Order: sequence, then C-alpha cells, then structure tokens
Amino acid sequence: MTQGPVVIFDCDGTLLDTEPAYLEAESAIARVHGGVPMEEFVKVVPRLLGSVPMDCAKLVIEEFKLPITPQEYIDERDERTKDLFPKVGILPGCERLVEHLIAHKIPFGIATSSARKTFELKMSLKKDWLPKI
Repeated sequence: MTQGPVVIFDCDGTLLDTEPAYLEAESAIARVHGGVPMEEFVKVVPRLLGSVPMDCAKLVIEEFKLPITPQEYIDERDERTKDLFPKVGILPGCERLVEHLIAHKIPFGIATSSARKTFELKMSLKKDWLPKI
C-alpha cells in the first residue's frame, strides 16, 4: 500500500459557513422563550462554538434562565435549522480546494460532531462531494 497525503476537514466553520444558521436559530429560541435581544445573545456565542448540542442547550438555558428543558431547546433548534442548513454557504477557497483534491485523487474526509441527519442537511446542496469522501 502506498502512502500519500490525506486531508481531514472539520465541517462547521472550516468547510461550511454554518455559524449564521446556528446564530439565527439559537438566538430566536432565546428571544422567544426569554425575550433575549440579539446583542445579549451574541455575548455567549464564543462559549457555544464547538460544543455538542446538549452542552449548548444547557449553557443558553442557564445563562438566560429560559423556561424550557435542554431537550426542548435541541428539538426547537433542530426544527429551526432544518430549512437553514441546506442553504449554508461554502467558505471561501474551500470549493476550489476540494475540487483540487478530487482532481488529484487525494483522499479526504470530513469530521463532525453533528448527527448524521444534520450533516446530511448541511451537505444536501454539495452532494457531488459526498461520493468522493
């Protein structure tokens, strides 16, 4: 077996610009359930980045004293993001890089902590990449 370069990407914030979708969905939950204005919500965003959904839910609920359970938060976030994720953009330079990897037969993969259904939603408009991963 020959060895050569292999590339592994993180999905959110590296390949795909998902942060605006998360911000829109999660700030809406805080606004609806706690009257939290966007300028207050964005102060906790750095603590949410890279966290698993349950940790995000607990942090936001605790920070803003929201009257919902973490599971209700996650369910509402999933519902709000299902229409947003298919529209997320590819970050600048990534499409060119991925096409270069494909053209040069350099294996690559995508690592994510997202659930499979969430990952598939995010990648739904980038289906030409999936068979090559």
